[in-house]
Amino acid sequence: MFACEETGSVAIETMLGAMSSSEEVYGVLEYNSKHDEMAIPGAHRLLRVHRNGSLSRCLPEAAEAVENLVLHDQVGVAYVTGEAQTCVLIRNHLIHERG
Repeated sequence: MFACEETGSVAIETMLGAMSSSEEVYGVLEYNSKHDEMAIPGAHRLLRVHRNGSLSRCLPEAAEAVENLVLHDQVGVAYVTGEAQTCVLIRNHLIHERG
C-alpha cells in the first residue's frame, strides 16, 4: 500500500517497477491537480486526490482516501511519504484501525 504526495511519485514508480506484476498494489497519491498527475504504469489500484491549489498541509482527503481503501486481511507493507501531519493520520489509521 502506497500513500504519498507528488514528490514521492518518482520513488513509487521505481518501487512498482521492481515488483512482480502478480503483486496486488493499492494506494493513494496526492497531487495539486489532475494536470499534475504522473502516469504510473501497471494495473494497480491507485486512487488520486487533489489539493486544488491548497497548500500542502495536512489534508484530510488523503487520509480519508486511505481509510476507504478496500484492502485484503493479509499482512502487507505500507509506504507513506509526504506532509508530516498527513502521514501521521495515515499511520495512525493503519496501526489502530487496520492493525
